[in-house]
Amino acid sequence: MSIRSTLVLLMLLPSALAAVPSYDSPEDLLTALEADTLLLGAEVQVAGLLVADLFREAYLQAPQATIWPKEGRGLCLRSGEHLAEVGDQVLVLGSLERDHGELTFRSKSIQVTGRAPEEIAYRLVSAQELSENAMLFKDRLVELRDLEVKRFMRGASGSPWLAILKQGDVSIDVELRDGAHPVLIEGMRIDRLRGVFRRSREYWRVAPRTGEDIQILPQARNCRSAYEPYGQMDAPVRLDEICYDPAQSGEGEGAESFAVVNIGTNSFDLSGWRVSDGEGEWIFPDGSLLAEGERFRVARKKERYFFEFGRDCDFSFDRNPSPGDSCFVLSNAGDELLLMNDEGIVADLVCYEDARGFEALGWKGPTLRPYRFSDFVPEEGQVLLRKRQLKSRALLDTDQASDWISDPEDPVWGMQMNFPGWDRELFHSAAACIEEAEIQAFVSPEYSFEGVRDFLRSAEQSLEIEIYLITHPLVVDELLAALDRGVHVTVLLDGEVFGAPGGTYDSVLGLMHQLLDHPSGEAEVYFWRNGDDPRHLGPDTDIPDRYNHVHQKFVLADRRRLLVSSDNFTQSSLPADPKDNGTGGSRGVILVTDATCAVERAVEIFEADCDPWRQRDLRQFVPHESVKESTPRLSGDRKDYQAVHDAPYVAREKAIFELSQSPENSLRPDQGYLGLVNAASQGDWVFVEQQYERPHWGYGERQRSNPRLDAYSDAARRGAAVRILLSGNRAAPKSEKARDRVNSIAAAEGIDIEIRMGWIPRTPSRRDPIHNKMLLAQLGGMGWSHVGSANGSATASLYNREMGLSVRSDGLHDYLLEVFASDWIRAGGEAGDLP
Repeated sequence: MSIRSTLVLLMLLPSALAAVPSYDSPEDLLTALEADTLLLGAEVQVAGLLVADLFREAYLQAPQATIWPKEGRGLCLRSGEHLAEVGDQVLVLGSLERDHGELTFRSKSIQVTGRAPEEIAYRLVSAQELSENAMLFKDRLVELRDLEVKRFMRGASGSPWLAILKQGDVSIDVELRDGAHPVLIEGMRIDRLRGVFRRSREYWRVAPRTGEDIQILPQARNCRSAYEPYGQMDAPVRLDEICYDPAQSGEGEGAESFAVVNIGTNSFDLSGWRVSDGEGEWIFPDGSLLAEGERFRVARKKERYFFEFGRDCDFSFDRNPSPGDSCFVLSNAGDELLLMNDEGIVADLVCYEDARGFEALGWKGPTLRPYRFSDFVPEEGQVLLRKRQLKSRALLDTDQASDWISDPEDPVWGMQMNFPGWDRELFHSAAACIEEAEIQAFVSPEYSFEGVRDFLRSAEQSLEIEIYLITHPLVVDELLAALDRGVHVTVLLDGEVFGAPGGTYDSVLGLMHQLLDHPSGEAEVYFWRNGDDPRHLGPDTDIPDRYNHVHQKFVLADRRRLLVSSDNFTQSSLPADPKDNGTGGSRGVILVTDATCAVERAVEIFEADCDPWRQRDLRQFVPHESVKESTPRLSGDRKDYQAVHDAPYVAREKAIFELSQSPENSLRPDQGYLGLVNAASQGDWVFVEQQYERPHWGYGERQRSNPRLDAYSDAARRGAAVRILLSGNRAAPKSEKARDRVNSIAAAEGIDIEIRMGWIPRTPSRRDPIHNKMLLAQLGGMGWSHVGSANGSATASLYNREMGLSVRSDGLHDYLLEVFASDWIRAGGEAGDLP
């Protein structure tokens, strides 16, 4: 052990700390300062309760203290990385300083000494107190009692997202994140509400962390000792959302769960109904009235369910099974799940993995299993979900495995997965509208940087960015300038970039550090991965990442305008050199619009994705010494590519807009990308410019035909002309196999479809890739354009977060068609190849 390591270790030993002045509370520390027995900057240790943990700041307070000082947060700690959580009792080593006139405790170490009792961690307040003194309770854990449900507001999916409770004559808003709450009925009395009191823009709200105490959840009834045969019945309730093997290891895990959904047209009383695995059972309590189209979610342990799913369950069968226990347990190896009325007559059943069958009750064929298109896709943690009808969203129910989205033989409704934290109900359909709106198109490499720059400069209040990668220093300069203007900047990045050591590039961390160092404190940076974060210990190690990658690339300005890009914010994608002598870089397209449906859906996606209160795989970036950072250099002038157009496309026109995303709806045959391809017929054309298309999806026994390639070929069989241009210098070998496969089909069947490999010149000896994800379609004489982030792989459509914007506009279509034609001819194609 080195001398330095020995000294650091001694600093943390209790014997070493004994020589440091110690204070039992922040108030005692201040008293000593006022009495001149403590000098500013002197090293001391102080005990207290962690009552808030904000951006690079934590706040400490004596457990039983009255609210102190202003804003009710207690002693401010400049904390950096630490393992403590709000509600922990801690011992902090550090020094007291003045920072811009305010006292701040700059900590060296924060040691957790215990967990404060809930009645101490949560400040008991009234709605009147919160209304009159909001800043005193900002970002604090609060508790309110004796409330009544006044009403609640619903989102586009019909799910409640904001409840308005009242206490006497005073109302309080409560966040209900995607159903993360018990079933609420107007007029219902709430005995106790706990959560974080925080501000969302101009509104103050209580955000429950687990939803506990809003409703008392029943315990499991006595278990059945043996399986008994049951009859059958027809009732408007079905089983759904079955998670028999959640992320937590072991059998009978806490997040083991299922849902019962009402598919009828009226409320349905489930009081006394049973759910059984053929050995044990759980019974719905009295008063279990399930509204039309709603669902009850039932989990083994409500706390663990919330931890993994990011929302509360409605009921709990909170009982730990012992080895050999015949109580109700969803076996990881395989089991049956039966929904029965109070007389034991079966209304629905599901058989999964190595279940015993129940053929006599009507189950047909093989049992249900999770879908995996590759070995890196886990079975553990998957949530079995029924297929929904595309238009009506009605659940499929024929008592067989093909009713579920994991069906490996159905490329339309099946071959899909679902994991905790996904939002399939909210994003079942693409968002679409017809309206007069702004449309701008910026093609890379010619005008993409200027388009992004001007878009960022347009923001007056907020910029919200969700993107795979930012390595462009001038883009970050624009974000810093936005912070100078008072704009709040939130960035969500992928934390496990392909091929990047440590999760992402050092240049990304260096640029994000610049944002966080801005004196306004109005920047937030999150990474969508938890595996490399040393703070994610204990139960967090069981939580998988929701998606394989955050691969979409979009920006919201003031929540009024939306930028959707096929490219990341890199210098290759957004070259900032002068364009009058040529330029160079990868091919891509950026669309900008203020179309209402597109902007509102993008806001919903951002709020669902970047929600650290709900999603456990988000981590806020906090720079520290062990993180390697670098500052990228600006590229020089590029000259070998000449722009197709002399200006971007800019218009305000009436058009059709449709925003789609993976993994929820990108493979729908009637919407988004495939919707355009599937609509093509005799006399139409489909032009695709794509980084790559895989010849097949999956590997080995899981290998299936790429449904995108199948859709292109089917469009040609219907009489459409199809041209596909793939990048010739990145992922080329697999794309060449796709080219050879499709071109051989064209020759054999005599259909009008062709794939070529292309590139963008940078120098005589160097070529930049086609990074575009663009589809152009002429359907019945109408021009459509689709720009997005999804490549032609199973991962992009099934396991990534991706976004694409489709626009019905002849002007935009013709503008982008000239770009495609230029690239097609450069790839060796002929102008006569294009209709």
